Amino acid sequence: LWGNPLFNWPAHQRSDFDWWKNRLWRTLEMYDWVRLDHFRAFAAYWETPAGAATAAGGSWRKGPGSALFIAASARGPLNIIAEDLGVITPDVTALRREFNYPGMRVLQFGFGPDFGLSDHAPFRIQADNVVYAATHDNNTTRGWYRQETTERQRAQLSDLSGFTVAEGNAAWALTRIAWLSPGALAVAAMQDMLNLDENSRMNIPGVATGNWSWKMKDAAGLTDKLAGQMAELGVLAGRDNYEHPNILTY
Repeated sequence: LWGNPLFNWPAHQRSDFDWWKNRLWRTLEMYDWVRLDHFRAFAAYWETPAGAATAAGGSWRKGPGSALFIAASARGPLNIIAEDLGVITPDVTALRREFNYPGMRVLQFGFGPDFGLSDHAPFRIQADNVVYAATHDNNTTRGWYRQETTERQRAQLSDLSGFTVAEGNAAWALTRIAWLSPGALAVAAMQDMLNLDENSRMNIPGVATGNWSWKMKDAAGLTDKLAGQMAELGVLAGRDNYEHPNILTY
């Protein structure tokens, strides 16, 4: 129950989604890729009456679906990453695949009792996904390893990496696994590149204050050694020839 007003989808459709077209294409003038948060709501969203004390009395409503992305794609293919985390129904997956938008997989989510069956386990990730060690809502990988992992998760990470993983090299281990995964694109947060702990995390979900304040104050941690490691990893993983395509191919 976040208090957000709902989009007036009939009004947007009557304007041929002009607001969305302008917003998306303006954003893509500034960034190579744009992630659409809560992509599942474009298929169906949860509507709660204004003033309700909880979200329990809400109901599902049909989203704009293909019509929005057909209109927005009239200028060309959109470099969209569909955030499809959480409970995802087949219609959501069908919508993103209709337009060849990659979904998201987060390695930190994969480790645990269901490791062998998790969609976030690196060996189960499908090619039409962007792979992250962690997102803005996760702890940094160093902080995650120290504060949140169990002995079982730590053992899984070491076994998968092929070397002994500890707090000091957990961020490198997860970055390496992301690069070597089948995902079409791999992303690492700068905090993990710099091997920073939980004091540098971006956001704590459910906490209203103190978030989104981290900044990289200088480039002292961006050493030639790190650049060399990432270059070698890129070659090993076949990710050294990325030429900013308009659309990912799988």
